[in-house]
Amino acid sequence: MSIPSQNDARGKGDGTLSVLVADDIEANRELLKAILKRQGYLIYTADNGAQAVAAYEKFRPDIILLDIMMPLMDGYEAARLIKDGAKGQFTPIIFLTAQSDEEALARCIEMGGDDFIVKPIRATILRSKISSLIRMRDSHRELEIQRKELQRQHDRLRYEHEITEQVFAKIIGNQALDGDNIKCELSPMAVANGDIVLAATTPAGNQLVLLGDFTGHGLSAAIGAIPVSEVFYAMTAKGLGVRDIAAEINRKLCHYLPTGQFLAACLLEWDHRAGVIRVWNGGIPDILIVGHKGDGVKKVASGNLPIGIVQDEAFELFIETLAVQNGDRIYLFSDGLIESRNGQGQMFGQDRLERLIAGNLDRGRLFEEIRQEAAAFRKDQPQSDDITLVEVLCDTAYLEKILEANKAHRRTANWKMSLRMGPDELLDFDPLSLATVLLNGVPSLKNHQSFIYMIIVELYTNALEHGVLGMDGSLKKSPDGFSRHYAERKRRLAQAAKAWIHLDMECFADRHGGELIIQIEDSGSGFDSKSAVAEENNAGTRGRGIKLVRSLCRSLSYNESGNYAKAVYAWQGAPRADSGEQGEVAKRIQTYGDRR
Repeated sequence: MSIPSQNDARGKGDGTLSVLVADDIEANRELLKAILKRQGYLIYTADNGAQAVAAYEKFRPDIILLDIMMPLMDGYEAARLIKDGAKGQFTPIIFLTAQSDEEALARCIEMGGDDFIVKPIRATILRSKISSLIRMRDSHRELEIQRKELQRQHDRLRYEHEITEQVFAKIIGNQALDGDNIKCELSPMAVANGDIVLAATTPAGNQLVLLGDFTGHGLSAAIGAIPVSEVFYAMTAKGLGVRDIAAEINRKLCHYLPTGQFLAACLLEWDHRAGVIRVWNGGIPDILIVGHKGDGVKKVASGNLPIGIVQDEAFELFIETLAVQNGDRIYLFSDGLIESRNGQGQMFGQDRLERLIAGNLDRGRLFEEIRQEAAAFRKDQPQSDDITLVEVLCDTAYLEKILEANKAHRRTANWKMSLRMGPDELLDFDPLSLATVLLNGVPSLKNHQSFIYMIIVELYTNALEHGVLGMDGSLKKSPDGFSRHYAERKRRLAQAAKAWIHLDMECFADRHGGELIIQIEDSGSGFDSKSAVAEENNAGTRGRGIKLVRSLCRSLSYNESGNYAKAVYAWQGAPRADSGEQGEVAKRIQTYGDRR
């Protein structure tokens, strides 16, 4: 194997294209070198197939000219090994052959070649084939860059969707959906669900169920579930009924949602003591009430506009009240169920659903029969909408079990949350915003959000800047220091290839109070917490964040190296910080928001 001298070409570093010539006949190699030198290429040569493979691994040429018949290893085997070693990178191979029959030329392509030249070689043909394959290679590389970028975006989007779904599960999830008298099937079209199902009981023992269907699909549709669930649970806990809840949700969504996005919804209240249900239906398909004795099906059609379209004064609150008996079953479903289509383009339809109900002989299996029939009708056809089906069984014995479970749940509400952030997430993802979304959905922390947010801000900032990135904060002392500090932070983050931060929160609460345990650990060499505390006691600027966290928490501790911190925030019904601390919290939250 030979390599080029300094005079052969300018060198690959300046953008010159390189060519590997593999031929066991020296005259052929010299001829090709002469042709390629006139065209400005950098040239490597090899005497046989084995040398060609070794030269490829060492020099990674832009294109390869490969003779077929060579000693030690022929061109076919060499081409196979080169393609295997390329690991997805496209390196064009042109076979050099003296054979001209179609079968031989076809085998060149089958064995990994991208083109062939029949000897004797003409300079014009060689130049045109190399130019063509280089253009193909450049296109391939551009496509590969775009593919990898799309994959990175896809992975990041999938990760964010997973995080969002976990947050939604904590905010929207409710134990009442696991009650013996409620069955629910949610089949989202995208990662996030545009349909929402909520259920809860009032202090008086009435059970409320909400089925909603947001405009659109995916995350943009699902995000509206947060204010809806917040209003639903808060007002149900206060004992309010469907009229007040529907009006307040409409008020919220008119404020939050953009024009053109709304919520088709049904609110159902079962008053088991009065033996009635009250239904507000705004844009959801007919609610079906199936008698337990095999009698007819009652319907509650939509008599109101969907939520989020018109303001308070024009919002309709038409409510129907119907008698129900123990054993009756109520079915709520989104239009995705009856509008699902089979391979022939036919819709499932409400008539088909009602015929299925009429033919049912075992009410205990009716929910499963509807679910199976809908799936069998659609078969392998993709969903065109989110599909949701809910069954509510009217049975006071089941409701009493739920009421007892809810009483126990209200006495103790425990939850955990963990965030694991690697280098990509630290650079582009804001975990503090995600923590804020979570805290907004936890009723027991409603009066403590700003204090908890400040604790997380300070602990996370210390872990990131002082722990992971090794910054000392000295830049902040100059007039333009904050902008320089955050520019330096961004630069260091981009270079932190193996950095990580773990944030864990665990809450223990009951009606008397509770505590939130916040733990944060980073991959850095450590944060000198003792030095910072000493400086804070001497009225220095460094360590003010630790001082504030200590004032808000029952306890704050670091490990010996300083890359792990544990803060315990406790309360008894109301925030514990005084007005001066509240002002400091508000000021630092605003400062942090401005810097982001």
